[in-house]
Amino acid sequence: DILPFFKGMNVKDITFQQLEKYTEGLQKRNVSSNTIKWHFVVLRKILNHAAKMNLLTTQPIFPSIKVKDAPREFFSKEEYELLRKTIIQAVKDGMVVRGHKITDELRYLVTFSVNTFIRPSDLKSLLVRECNVVTQGKHSYLRITPKKTKTGRNNPYISMPAAVHIFEDLLKFNKDYGKPEDYLFLPAIKNRALALQTMQRQFDWVLRKANLKESNSGIKK
Repeated sequence: DILPFFKGMNVKDITFQQLEKYTEGLQKRNVSSNTIKWHFVVLRKILNHAAKMNLLTTQPIFPSIKVKDAPREFFSKEEYELLRKTIIQAVKDGMVVRGHKITDELRYLVTFSVNTFIRPSDLKSLLVRECNVVTQGKHSYLRITPKKTKTGRNNPYISMPAAVHIFEDLLKFNKDYGKPEDYLFLPAIKNRALALQTMQRQFDWVLRKANLKESNSGIKK
């Protein structure tokens, strides 16, 4: 988009009006506000480089882009219980999704996620050694410090107390993979992209089975 629109134009001729015209063209194609903002990031870098090369003295003002707040949907308590019951029934029925059988591990994955607040994308690379049980007085919790995260940060997750028992049950379930360098979820799958796809596909199947794929407002979960 950037090169076809600005091709042949002197950087000195890129004005607020030109940027606004470029923005309007993207909006007519229903390009999202977030994507347009990323276009602006690239354009600013180009203009910054032009300034360093003494090709322009002042940079144009960029149009303001309003980004709509779109918070993720969440499960009510009743929906969460239905989700768990659907997983339990799928385990009893021996349900298989794309060659992988649904087991209690999916239930542990859901309850672990809820009680640790961990990002779903971080689950695939989470190692056993990155989960530590901390006891303070009568209370225990998990301190999770993943080495790699979606944001690149490794700030620890502090869990709810229930996560400790879920973690211990999960280690018992995967009894052959409890070493520090083993993956916590689906450790038998060495291809972690496939492991994440397996988690997503099974979770998606359960959502559809429980009729929880969309919220009452029609937004997909």
